[in-house]
Amino acid sequence: MLSLFVTLLFKKSLAVGCVPSDFKKAVDRPLLKKAGSDTSQMENYRPVSKLSFLSKLLERVVHNLHIRREPLGGCEQTQVEC
Repeated sequence: MLSLFVTLLFKKSLAVGCVPSDFKKAVDRPLLKKAGSDTSQMENYRPVSKLSFLSKLLERVVHNLHIRREPLGGCEQTQVEC
């Protein structure tokens, strides 16, 4: 049941060219550049943004469609807010 919802959401998103705003939110975390670096120095960290699972899944779908150059297929006429 959930996979049907995700499929419809992705198809509509691709058809209208709009990504849901929640997919654009990320959690930023500092990551130590090298093991053994001084953890008290901020310059030894780099920022890493973590996106939601659905955001990464949609990214993979778009990548695969682009690589294979497949048509998007038909979508029902529903509204998706961006």
